[in-house]
Amino acid sequence: MTQKELEQLFSQYGRIITSRILVDQVTGVSRGVGFIRFDRRVEAEEAIKGLNCQKPPGAAEPITVKFANNPSQKTSQALLSQLYQSPNRRYPGSLAQQAQRFRLDNLLNMAYGVKR
Repeated sequence: MTQKELEQLFSQYGRIITSRILVDQVTGVSRGVGFIRFDRRVEAEEAIKGLNCQKPPGAAEPITVKFANNPSQKTSQALLSQLYQSPNRRYPGSLAQQAQRFRLDNLLNMAYGVKR
């Protein structure tokens, strides 16, 4: 999809201030992500209602239309991800593995030699 096609698709919902399609800097091929900035929030909300999960003309798959992530949310998510994957975690591994570590029968077996 070209930037002009993107703007044509979204312009039916309101006045577009800016639009952008992300492209790979080496190949110049679209990365499959675009941004539209509307004049008013209500226009963006209508575009989301009208286009989310719809298949635009010539597209192979439906598109996802949503508000862009807030940069501060992205920072928080990155921080949580960094903490989760940190080697300084007390019990590395998935949460399921951590929960398994403290199952009651394991604790009973360790403490009292009881097997279930």
